[in-house]
Amino acid sequence: MANDTDTTAQYNFIPLNSCVVPAEISGNNDKEISEKYINHVQHKGKHTGYFEISLKAKDYLLIGDGESEEGEKNPFKVNDTYYIPGSSIRGCIKNLYKIISCSAFREGEDYKNQKFYHRNMFISDNEPGKEIPKLGILVHNKIDDCYYICEYPGSKKAYGYDKDKPSVKWKKDTAQIVSDVIGEKDNCFTIYLKNVNWSEPFIITEETKSVYVNDKNRGSVNILKCMKDHPEIKYAGTENFDEYYPCFFFEEDGKVKHFGGCKRYRIQYEKGIADHVVIDDLDVVNVDFTDSIFGKKELWGSRVFFDNLQLEDNDNTKPTRNIVILGEPKATCTANYLEPNYSNRIPSYDEDVRIRGYKFYWHKSYQNNTEQKTTGKNDNVKTILHPIKPQKNFVGKIRFENLSDLEFGSLLYLFQILQEKNTGIKLGAAKNLGMGTVILQDCKIFERSEDYYKKLFEGDSWNDYSILPVGQSSSLVAQFKDYVENCENHSRSNSVFEYCKEEPLEYSQRIEILKKALRTDWEDEFGSEVWKKKTADMGFEKRKKPLLDVEKIVHDK
Repeated sequence: MANDTDTTAQYNFIPLNSCVVPAEISGNNDKEISEKYINHVQHKGKHTGYFEISLKAKDYLLIGDGESEEGEKNPFKVNDTYYIPGSSIRGCIKNLYKIISCSAFREGEDYKNQKFYHRNMFISDNEPGKEIPKLGILVHNKIDDCYYICEYPGSKKAYGYDKDKPSVKWKKDTAQIVSDVIGEKDNCFTIYLKNVNWSEPFIITEETKSVYVNDKNRGSVNILKCMKDHPEIKYAGTENFDEYYPCFFFEEDGKVKHFGGCKRYRIQYEKGIADHVVIDDLDVVNVDFTDSIFGKKELWGSRVFFDNLQLEDNDNTKPTRNIVILGEPKATCTANYLEPNYSNRIPSYDEDVRIRGYKFYWHKSYQNNTEQKTTGKNDNVKTILHPIKPQKNFVGKIRFENLSDLEFGSLLYLFQILQEKNTGIKLGAAKNLGMGTVILQDCKIFERSEDYYKKLFEGDSWNDYSILPVGQSSSLVAQFKDYVENCENHSRSNSVFEYCKEEPLEYSQRIEILKKALRTDWEDEFGSEVWKKKTADMGFEKRKKPLLDVEKIVHDK
């Protein structure tokens, strides 16, 4: 079992593939690729048919209808019949398919190349060789409509006034600041306005301003919105400035690099997510398997189609009422979202490390609390959910057209994995709380023969699709797996991984991790209370080892 020093969470990651496996179509430009795609699809020997599936909701399930009242989410239904939308199944299957087919992990589709923020908590006035933020007055120039910061060359600690919370108190010729209070360290300052360097302000560029404004998770006040006129300042010859506010900042080459309202303000990382996506041949392979069968933007559409899955015994199902708090992913928790570096310590987004990969929530039981306990500021983020009760079945079809042996084999392989014992997927809302665990109860594969249209009306009955033989299915799966492994061995290059701690996993290793992430019986094996402890978010002080590994957190007895 996991040690208490291991980093644990309600989710884990499937590592990114070491290289992108190309599909059977390639070309130097869109026109050439499109022509080859047409020839590929029209070639004889393609597979057309459908998967007839039955999904069982092992736990509460809610896929919203998008038309709920504010603060409430209701399940998707059409004419009083509940469904799992085909789009939800498509998104889940496509994500899994990307993993098993070693497809590209692309910006805009699989991740947003955003930059995160961090708070410099450990800055010290006495630490040698480390810059500390300067103190100044943020001003707005009404002539050019730009923001500047005028430096205050010294700071004087001030005591004897309210230090309970961040605040600013203006007096006749001073500004008294409580920037932040952490532990026993009080950060209280007095700015004497006559000593501010009003004549040589540092400009805040639009880019720097945008970086500050775009920090949506700051959790503190936006000082740009706190600025106001202060008549006492104007005696210093600052008649062009109409708004003011004390601040801390760093400057570089006469420009403000970043700024904030307290000494330990939040700073944006230099690197974005894209700097940590390391996959060989990402730019070389222009068509992967996901492009080929799920569609490639404006060049062609999908050859896999997902029907809505209808809920059986619909009349006996009445959604329950649950009040929960739905949070957002905390990608700034670098111990969970980034791989450890060479020193095996918690990395940052400005280091040369990889992101962990595809995120998957563990399967665990959802506790049906009609009123989930909330306190204080969380009361205004509660959401009322009306999920479908557990143990309900949904039935429907997934259709496919003109797939090659390799393409068909790749889909068969994915459904082969999903049919393994104690395997499930996550759909809908509140995945982190335990909702949305769905298992593939049954899957039949029907395929039409090449002479389907000739024999359609022969005899006295309708000649429909025939069930795919097990032997043929196994052969196609083996053909696809051999293709992927050969491509990985041929394309494998260690050059792009030179800064990584470990060599990238082989294909079979990644598939095994995927299977572990999809397991639904961890709770049965370890017991409910132990599993809750293993999947609980631990405090920062317990993250002594930045590990988030299936083998470390959970392993077979």
